[in-house]
Amino acid sequence: MVFGISTVIRKTKSYNVLVSSVRRIAEKPNGFLFNEKPRRPGELRKKEDWENIWVFGLGLSLLLGVVGYHYKPDTTLRNWAKNKALERIETRDKLRKDQELDMSASTEST
Repeated sequence: MVFGISTVIRKTKSYNVLVSSVRRIAEKPNGFLFNEKPRRPGELRKKEDWENIWVFGLGLSLLLGVVGYHYKPDTTLRNWAKNKALERIETRDKLRKDQELDMSASTEST
């Protein structure tokens, strides 16, 4: 696919329009981080309304994630195979006991 100069110019024009429209919406750069002016010594920073909710939500989601991870079911292959082997041993032992009971019952009846 060959791009001509007109395609490149068209793309840069649309990009410039996009950037200029964003600049009109935002405030002009003033050199301060997050547009906060330096405070006087001893002056406390005023929190915005959303900050406390955001901190609470983040903390709650982290707590739920840690608790959920702690109580998640064990899905490792080794433990699955161990449990399966124990089930098979249990059923095999049950069958042997049943066979022994059948054998002892048949010998007693004769």
